[in-house]
Amino acid sequence: MEFDFLRLPYVAIREVLMRMSLKEQFLFSILSKLSKWLVKSIKQETHVSLPIIGFIEFSNQNELIHVQSQDHDLSIYFWNDLPENLVFWNKPHNVCIQHLVDVFKSKVHVETFESDYRKNLEFLEELHVNIHSVNGSTEYLQETLDAFNRIKRVELLHTKTSSEEIFQLKDSYHFDFIKITNCDNALDSANRRSLLLSLINCKKVIIQNVIYRIQDLVDFLGRWICGSKVEHMQIHFDRDDFNAIIFEKLGQVNQVTSAVVGGEKISSPCFLIKQQGTGREAIVYTNDYVVILTTDFKIFM
Repeated sequence: MEFDFLRLPYVAIREVLMRMSLKEQFLFSILSKLSKWLVKSIKQETHVSLPIIGFIEFSNQNELIHVQSQDHDLSIYFWNDLPENLVFWNKPHNVCIQHLVDVFKSKVHVETFESDYRKNLEFLEELHVNIHSVNGSTEYLQETLDAFNRIKRVELLHTKTSSEEIFQLKDSYHFDFIKITNCDNALDSANRRSLLLSLINCKKVIIQNVIYRIQDLVDFLGRWICGSKVEHMQIHFDRDDFNAIIFEKLGQVNQVTSAVVGGEKISSPCFLIKQQGTGREAIVYTNDYVVILTTDFKIFM
């Protein structure tokens, strides 16, 4: 027996919608303005990923679907290579993205490369879409960081640096999370130091495949003590050079004998530093050939 689903009480409709799969919710949301509003009223966490080539990836914790707009060219795929859970919506690419962000409140993740990141940013800015995170590669690191500075989470593979590129420190970045992986010694010593110091006001900083010197670490920790938003920092460092001399230069030699981070005990050497003015504390320690600063720790006397 058929019945009019939309004639049910709102509470009943909402309950049915919440039991639907993500694919079913999406298909229902594009039927009418009313169905769009009903799906929009459900509070849920979803993500939209925009690859360089391919369909829009739309997901929640349990399900991933691929949305094909009228702008996608299927001729580049073999039919047996088409992704599972593929949904076709005969609308332009920008309409599809706007719908997902508006109705599902999706966080937007962008995969981008040197040749197209400006085009992707301009496209999304025209849609008034906030980008939650970016993952990509670049040859021109500072130029790319400048372009992404308003985005919360950024992961970059740095392939090489032009001999003309020099990091300028007039402005520092403010990422919630920034991870930079360097390839083929892409940064010289001066640029390595400048890059590290330019990230002093980011919350979580990870720089891989760059070995920093003692003075670089001293300069960074000195700036942290004077005032910084960094809650977690990881850089490669020669563990044999990590000792009390570094902290003597900072005027803070507070060795910690027993600390726990993330449920794991931290082995010596480990030092406590404190920010001036705020009294905020962090411990600095090594794990293999990585030096780590974190404000999330416990000390046991």
